[in-house]
Amino acid sequence: MTKAEVFGPAWVMHVNSYMEQTTLDQRVQQGVAADDLNESCPWDNLDGLPQRRPDIDTQSYIRKFMQCPSAEQSEIHYNDLSLENLYKGNYVACFGGGFMRDATSRGNSQLAGVFKAVTDVKKFPYGERFAVGKGTRITGIGDGTSNTVMLSELLANLVADGRTSSTSSAMNRDVRGAMLCPMMGGNSFSGAFPPNSRGTDITQGCPPRVIRPRNRPAIQCFALWTATSIPPPEGNGPSPHAANTRGESTRYLPTGPFVSSARALASNSGRPCVPRTAARS
Repeated sequence: MTKAEVFGPAWVMHVNSYMEQTTLDQRVQQGVAADDLNESCPWDNLDGLPQRRPDIDTQSYIRKFMQCPSAEQSEIHYNDLSLENLYKGNYVACFGGGFMRDATSRGNSQLAGVFKAVTDVKKFPYGERFAVGKGTRITGIGDGTSNTVMLSELLANLVADGRTSSTSSAMNRDVRGAMLCPMMGGNSFSGAFPPNSRGTDITQGCPPRVIRPRNRPAIQCFALWTATSIPPPEGNGPSPHAANTRGESTRYLPTGPFVSSARALASNSGRPCVPRTAARS
């Protein structure tokens, strides 16, 4: 990895065909071929909305499975760092138990997660960007599928900052929950800190001032302009935090005795793992 080159759609654009969303998958493929062929930045070029470039709108459809039904439903967009019109959801993929670099070949492989940066990906032909067959295999999960977190829930900041655009009257600079964006905190997280941590989110997509969300404490974050951003899944006070492990139903992980195991659960080979009696399914 000698250059800062990233080719290919984020994980949310890979799962459509496996969720009986073949029409949506075809729209992604067509969008990459027609609107994202040269730049290879689908979270910027395929950011269509029903009222703006609806032919490449995928966001309004994936919200059906990327937003928690019990979470606050909002039209708030992420708008910053040359990105705009990005809807927010609640589900994020686990990129390991440490820094984002640990999800690459240059990081600590012991902290790598189920999701990772796939190397040796070609830009052309465009179909190569999906890196079929190059992701993590079931047999590659050293701790076992029931002891490794794959997905988790994130509480997005859904408070508008007062800015407006021609397509939106509600936006902010907080990337957390942006469904199409692979930035740490967007549609990804790490287990560097335990669930329900406060003030530990570190991401490039952090606004200068976090506005207090309605009916709950402000979700603080810190801006970091390096490739080592490490936001954890954000919780709401002392309540349990839900995480989905591969091959098993949801576990609710309260704070306290599990803080030392957060990294272990988030990584493929991060033993020791949480004892079976320490979580409930």
